[in-house]
Amino acid sequence: MKKLIFATALIIFASSFAHATAPKRVLTFKDTFGRILTMPAIDEAAQEEAFPFDQPAVFKQAKLETINHIFDISAMSKPEAEVDDIPGELRNIIVR
Repeated sequence: MKKLIFATALIIFASSFAHATAPKRVLTFKDTFGRILTMPAIDEAAQEEAFPFDQPAVFKQAKLETINHIFDISAMSKPEAEVDDIPGELRNIIVR
């Protein structure tokens, strides 16, 4: 009886170590025909992109340019008619 208890304890103890190891980094796919495809899985490390410029300053400058943009609507408006504001008696004196 001692051997049976000792063997059971040994199996339980060994199985806890089997599950405590690092997980295998593989992906396993099974299809309907029972075939198994095992592929190694590679962890993608997050890479922080380094900007070749001072990022906050450039974004602030772009925002200021957007806010302070002046729209030229002269192409959309009609041209003003020329005003003749010279009195008739002075037309011979004032030459354009």
